[in-house]
Amino acid sequence: MRIRLKLKTVEEQLIDYNYNADLNNLIYEVVKDADEQMAEKLFGEGILIGDKPAKPYTFSRLLFDNYKATHKGLIVKGEGEWLISTPVDELAETLINGLIGRYQIKVGKNKFTVERHQMLKDPEMPEEMSCFMLAPVVTSVFRPDGREVFCHPLQSEFYDLLRSDLIFKVKQIYGEVFDPADIQFTIIDPEKFELERAANLIHYKGKNIKGYLFKFKMTGPEKVLKIAFSWGLGSFNYQGFGMIDFLR
Repeated sequence: MRIRLKLKTVEEQLIDYNYNADLNNLIYEVVKDADEQMAEKLFGEGILIGDKPAKPYTFSRLLFDNYKATHKGLIVKGEGEWLISTPVDELAETLINGLIGRYQIKVGKNKFTVERHQMLKDPEMPEEMSCFMLAPVVTSVFRPDGREVFCHPLQSEFYDLLRSDLIFKVKQIYGEVFDPADIQFTIIDPEKFELERAANLIHYKGKNIKGYLFKFKMTGPEKVLKIAFSWGLGSFNYQGFGMIDFLR
């Protein structure tokens, strides 16, 4: 399920590009306001899903209609929105309860009016999803020398990691295992795809995380598509990476 916050700022505001940690801290505050015990678990080892702890949520970037990218940060004004997504109904309900009476959110030094918030039910999954990213998708591997290397969408390894991650999440939520060969990804308009333009480097609590924003098609079993939509693709979902939406 998803929660959408409709935001507004009358004055122009300059937002630092590296605001993911601020948004994650805000989620902690919201959950804590509704259920302190859940907040401590969620932002500790994680809440128990099946027989393993997990942090089953992701969130979008701040999405404003009126924005300008500068070397100092993102200048925004007017109306915007922010989305949080989770496959766990109890967590979604806790988030909604924690947002009651919250008419303003703070992101770093910036403050935004919350005009309204609402719960969005997950749509029915089509056989093939045409999607875009609401937050960069990240995959990484550790090489034998201990280095963490971020993969990119022109490498087959990128998609192998997306598949294995989805299979792990689906097993945790549904207790079922699917064949990786049944999950396929295709870049939309590959002739227009530019790797450097798609790349996003985010600094998160002392670590540089490299992800990618691009449009793609995805096919797979319904439960796999549901988890991709509600939990996100790839790694670092709870740090604000991997959230997707349908192209409309």
